[in-house]
Amino acid sequence: MTIPADIVAAMHAEYSAGASLCEVARRHGKDRKNLSQIFARRGLPVRPCRIIRQHYQNGQFIPAKPITPRQIDALIANAKKLRVPPALKREWRKWPLEKRGAFIARLRARLRSPHDRPDKPFSANVTPFDYATSEARAISAATNTWKNSRTAGSKIKIHSQGVIHKNKLWFWTRKTGYLEGPWTATRTRQLLHHHIWEETHARPVPPGHCVVHLDGNPNNLAPENLALITRDENLRRNHAAALARKSRERTALLLKLSRKKKGHANETKRTILKIRHL
Repeated sequence: MTIPADIVAAMHAEYSAGASLCEVARRHGKDRKNLSQIFARRGLPVRPCRIIRQHYQNGQFIPAKPITPRQIDALIANAKKLRVPPALKREWRKWPLEKRGAFIARLRARLRSPHDRPDKPFSANVTPFDYATSEARAISAATNTWKNSRTAGSKIKIHSQGVIHKNKLWFWTRKTGYLEGPWTATRTRQLLHHHIWEETHARPVPPGHCVVHLDGNPNNLAPENLALITRDENLRRNHAAALARKSRERTALLLKLSRKKKGHANETKRTILKIRHL
C-alpha cells in the first residue's frame, strides 16, 4: 500500500523538528525500521544512529562496558519518576531479581511518591509484595498460564505494590486501597477490605454502606479492624479529618509567621497568601 506524499511529508516534518523515528512511527502506527526505509526511498534525510557498536577484526561485537556504581547513583539522583532509566535498559535484562528490587527500593526512597503504599505495619493475614517478590511472581505466572499479555490476569510492573491474601494478588491504589487483578468489561475490581469483611460475616456489604479501617491503617486488614458504617457517616468522618488537617497546617503557618524577623516582607506575604488559601 502506497502512503500518500502529504502524510510522508508530515511525518518527516515531525522527525525534522526533533522527534525520534520511534516516536513518529508510534504516532502514525508504523514500524521504526519501515519508516526509515520510507524516508530513504523518497530521498528524505535521516539522522545517523547515535549508537555505534564497536567490533573486532573478525566481525564479533565488542561487549559494552558494564555500568558503574557511580553511574547508577547518578541515574537515581537525576530520576524524575519511577521507571527503568534508558541508559540502564540494556543491563536491566541481565540483572538478577534481587538487584532489580534493590534499585527500585532506592529509586522509590529517592522520589517518595504520594502514590506509594503507606509505610505502616501489616496484619498477619496478608503478605506485602512488590516488583521483586518471588512469591508474587510465582502466583502471577500460575494465574497467567496459557494467557497472552492482553488477557493476563495479573501484571507485576516496576511500580507495582500490594499484598498477598490466600494465594491471590491484591494491588495497591491510592484512592481505594487494595484491589484485585486488572479491570475487565465483565466485572468490577473487588476491594480487599470489603472482601475480608464479607468472608467474615458471610454476607455482602449492604447498599449505602462501606467498610473502614478502625485504626486508620489501610495495611491492617485483620477482620477485627474492619467496621461497617454508612456512606453518610464515612463522609462526615472524612470531612472532619480534612478540617483538622487544614487547622494544623494553618496553625503551623501562623507560628512560622510569628517567628519571622523584620525585613522579610516578601516571605511574609507568601506565608499570608498560603494561610488565606487554606
